[in-house]
Amino acid sequence: MLPFILSGCSGGGKSALLKGMEVRGFPVIEEAGRRIVKAEIARDSDGLPWKNPQKFALLAAELVEQDLRMQIHSEDISFIDRSIVDLYAYLCQLKLSTPEKLTNLLKQMRFQRRVFLVPPWLEIYEEDDERRKGYTEAVNEFQFLIKTYEQFGYELIFVPKLTVDERTDFVLGHVFIRS
Repeated sequence: MLPFILSGCSGGGKSALLKGMEVRGFPVIEEAGRRIVKAEIARDSDGLPWKNPQKFALLAAELVEQDLRMQIHSEDISFIDRSIVDLYAYLCQLKLSTPEKLTNLLKQMRFQRRVFLVPPWLEIYEEDDERRKGYTEAVNEFQFLIKTYEQFGYELIFVPKLTVDERTDFVLGHVFIRS
C-alpha cells in the first residue's frame, strides 16, 4: 500500500506526530533528508543541503525511492516523513535546476493522494545540527510545499496545532473515515 505523506515546514511538529502514529502501531518512514544529513556529516562528505543542495536532494530522492519500494508491497497503512515532492520544492525554492534523475523519480513515484501538511508553529520551532534554517525560512518553505504539492495534484489536509494525541486522531480520522 502506498504510504501517506506527512509534510510541512521544518520545526512544525512532524516528528512528534509521526511518533504518535508509531505509538499507535503504524509503520513510519523516517525523513530521508535527515538520514542523508547524518550520514554525510559522519562521512565528512559534501552531500549536505548547505554545501551541495542538488547532490543532497538526489541522495535523499534515491533513499525515498528505496523506502517506497520496501513499503509498496505491504498491506499496512504507513506514513512517510516528507517525500520526493518536498525535495523538488526545496530546489525550486532555491531557484536551482533539478537533476534529471530526480525529475524522473518524481514522475514515477506516487503516494496516497491525501497529503497531511503541518503548518509553521513558532512556539515549538527549534534549530539543530540537521535543521540550520530560521523560522522565517521555514514559513517560506511551507508556502513552496503548498504550491508544489498542488502542482502535482495532491489533496492537501492541513493538520491543526493541537496536542500530539489530538493531531494523531485528526490524521487517522482523515485516513479511515474520509477514505
